[in-house]
Amino acid sequence: IAVRKFWYLLILAVAAAVFGFRQFVNSKTGQPLWDNFKLKVPVIGPLVTILVMSRFARVTAILMKSGVPILHALEISEKIFNSAIKEIH
Repeated sequence: IAVRKFWYLLILAVAAAVFGFRQFVNSKTGQPLWDNFKLKVPVIGPLVTILVMSRFARVTAILMKSGVPILHALEISEKIFNSAIKEIH
């Protein structure tokens, strides 16, 4: 009965929770925690790891094909994938 009467408060609470979660995930402290959580989830963790590694390899290969020295290409790739790479190691 309370849900039927105050349905708009439920929608408002869900919207506020989603907004708060997104703000937390985009914060300096929330981003590493969220990345770490994604990597530890049983089914999704290995998929996220494979996805990040393939993107890292693709970006590095493109930079090397463009004539960028390998050490510089690795530095650029690390900056691009900063939090994800640190969590994998």
